[in-house]
Amino acid sequence: MAIKLSLRQIAQPFLCAVLFSGTCLIAPTVAADDSISASDIADMQKAMKEAEEAMKNLDPETRKQLEQVMKQAGAVPKATDLGAPPQHKAAQLAKIDKHAMTPAELKAFVEKLQPKVAKALIPAARQRADKLDAAVKKSANYTSQLRGSINGLAAIGAWPEATYLSAKLVHATGDAQDISNLAAFLTMQHAETAAIPLLHTLDSRYPQNSTLLNNLGQAYYQMGDSATAEKFLIDAVRINAKHPQANMTRSIIQEARGDHAGAQASVHAALAGGYSNTKEQQLRKTGGKLSKEDVQWHRPIPPDPLGVKSFKPSVYPESVNDLPTVINLEKTSQQSVNEQAAIYKQRAASIPVSTMGQMSSVLAMPFYQRATKILQLDMEQNTITLNKLYATQTKLLETMAHLSQELNQKIESIDKAGEKKYANVPGGYQFDYTCGEVKEAIQKYLDALVPETRSNEAQLADALYRQTNEQVYFAQFMMPANEFERAKWSAKASLVRGPVGATEILNSLSGIVEQRQNACWSKKKDDNKKFKLKEFNDFHCEYITDFTLPGVSMVVKCDTTEVKLDSSLLPVELGWKTKATGKGDEEMLINASAAVSIEAVKVGGHSEFDENGWKSGGVNVGVSKDIGKLSGGPLEISAEAGVTGAIEFDRSGVTDVSVTAGVTSKTSTTFGETEHGGQAQSTLKGDASATWSWNSGFSGDAGVGFDSSAFSL
Repeated sequence: MAIKLSLRQIAQPFLCAVLFSGTCLIAPTVAADDSISASDIADMQKAMKEAEEAMKNLDPETRKQLEQVMKQAGAVPKATDLGAPPQHKAAQLAKIDKHAMTPAELKAFVEKLQPKVAKALIPAARQRADKLDAAVKKSANYTSQLRGSINGLAAIGAWPEATYLSAKLVHATGDAQDISNLAAFLTMQHAETAAIPLLHTLDSRYPQNSTLLNNLGQAYYQMGDSATAEKFLIDAVRINAKHPQANMTRSIIQEARGDHAGAQASVHAALAGGYSNTKEQQLRKTGGKLSKEDVQWHRPIPPDPLGVKSFKPSVYPESVNDLPTVINLEKTSQQSVNEQAAIYKQRAASIPVSTMGQMSSVLAMPFYQRATKILQLDMEQNTITLNKLYATQTKLLETMAHLSQELNQKIESIDKAGEKKYANVPGGYQFDYTCGEVKEAIQKYLDALVPETRSNEAQLADALYRQTNEQVYFAQFMMPANEFERAKWSAKASLVRGPVGATEILNSLSGIVEQRQNACWSKKKDDNKKFKLKEFNDFHCEYITDFTLPGVSMVVKCDTTEVKLDSSLLPVELGWKTKATGKGDEEMLINASAAVSIEAVKVGGHSEFDENGWKSGGVNVGVSKDIGKLSGGPLEISAEAGVTGAIEFDRSGVTDVSVTAGVTSKTSTTFGETEHGGQAQSTLKGDASATWSWNSGFSGDAGVGFDSSAFSL
């Protein structure tokens, strides 16, 4: 009969072998690339061996579950090989009309575009999109709701449906922002021949807009025209030096022509706009090396989230006269600590193990890539620091053993001399006759050990607490909720004990003090003083970003990204994965960014199909007086004025979110820190004035569920 192991029994080796490396408790993942160290490999091999042994003893059903989840974990790429530059499509490029269209020409172009977009979708995707469109038409504000729904679809990876509905929206509004987003979607679906005419028209009307310039650069690069692409990308990064997509594609172009230094500089700039494993891979390809400056954490980290700082302050005797009191306090302290550690261990053991699906889903957590990389970069320096402190502690313990032996020999010598000296005295030698000599010897022992031991212990405690706090803090972005809770309580059980320097010194003296206490130390009132154990703080995910916009609500938490369309759009089913014949779900968008503005800046106000509208002043921009001016045209990522949020995506989902401070709250807008279930939350909530602006990024894969050949010229 097969031995049946619980999920808990296989969960830990599975997490170590498949998801984590190094210390199994909270250790960060090491990407499967050439940056893995020898120790990383050894740790991973050990964990894999443990997992293999556990696998041998699984019953068939549990084995099936584990094999399935390992397959899922392996299918999620940590980095994407962008491959060789796209083939130069000279014939099609020659046929693209690049002149700035008049409003009438633009409207006609959009009308001709609609049936092509419809043809490009697989039937199932078009049916879903039409169903949603029909539901939105019943709402009070069709264009506003449709705009929100499109952004929601793009956020969950339903790019074909988002592109199809975006074409409908543009036909209904003629809005510059909507046209810009449609062009971005078309570019990311490899329909560049349709996107380029739209982008050139907008660029002529709204020059020096980094969103339009980036999207033009991406479209030309995917058509194989690297020279033209780079001109637009250079202009984009000149305006926004940290533009993530523009810098990334520019780096690919520079590397292809042998400009390694320039390629490194560009990818460093791309990383400043948001970290991803694909960007790191590009950096290594250029010969560069990732640094902590490339993956900074922009959210405030609590200084002591577990409340472990000085949790169990070590009590060192200041003088030999304090020994009985301090030793008694240490005994009660250790008893309380052991009891509390047992409680924490039991608490950790009581937490239900995560399901296999939950464990495999960590690779798609919003901040997983950045959090694991930060811990990986910190590990080397933390290890060096701790190894030095542990080495010093080892030497101190060796010194302590040597001095303790000398002290015992000294006291033994004192006792022998006393026995000889007082041999003829009635009652013989008594300990109180030599208290002064014994205390003097003990004081020298303390003077030789306490200062350096206390100093090293303080540094060691600080390093351990700092590292554990950091690991547990980032664990919330790297683990399923249950595993995070278990890691938290396990860390508490470990840290509650604290360093051992004072304990070792007191233990080495406890026998001597116990033997001579009545003779050499008078009993003090506070000898029975109780040790009061400080309780740990607790912490939860505090960084929830809530983008509530017309038609869509997007909530990014530490461990999940939730995208919901307005209830008025139901019964449209969300969360589907689009498949194309012979293609896998993994072939999706590589990267994109969306800038989000809430009321502070109103982009739009007229139709680009209106001759009088754009000629008589262009886009109408309503700006909060606290923000300043924003030039007309589509919203730009990281523009100082008006951009209140930015979201970066890759094929695994959301990889980074930022909320820009300084936006004033308005009646229809909430911005800032609020409470959500007792937790701090960054909130962006807006009405019809909310704006999303999409920046495309280069994708080495074909669009899934979208046949770009429908746009061939």
